[in-house]
Amino acid sequence: MATNLQKHLSRTGGPNLNFYNRTKSRGQPLKDLGGVYNSLDELATNSDVIFMSLSDENAVKSVVDTLLETNGAACDFNRKIIVDTSTIRPDSSAKMQLRLKETGAEYVTAPVIGTIPLATNGQLLWVLAGADAAIETINPYIVGVMGRGVIRLGTD
Repeated sequence: MATNLQKHLSRTGGPNLNFYNRTKSRGQPLKDLGGVYNSLDELATNSDVIFMSLSDENAVKSVVDTLLETNGAACDFNRKIIVDTSTIRPDSSAKMQLRLKETGAEYVTAPVIGTIPLATNGQLLWVLAGADAAIETINPYIVGVMGRGVIRLGTD
């Protein structure tokens, strides 16, 4: 799903893509779309908005742990936006939101509804919960680009 979203974002003239995948071989199809980073700390340092699309809440926790533990002193998370398209439990999202908020980052929960062909064509339906300012920042990358619409569920 994530690969299809990233390819569509690139085709629609979106900003240069910074990319990291825990499994290096899965990132190869995206190599020509932008900067492929070898670590999460490189990605975080060079990105203002980070979209995550992970398999489950253990993967989300692992990535957030790595981001914060590796980058705590090296990367200023203030005003960074972490957008999580993974499908995880609400209590897990709430924990991630609190952890990232402590660093000055905003966390937007953003599960998507749709199939791989819809992702390929930028037609997913996005369900967003997070701070209004963060959602205003990411909307230009979603509405009419990676998705056909947004359902807002509040700020947390």
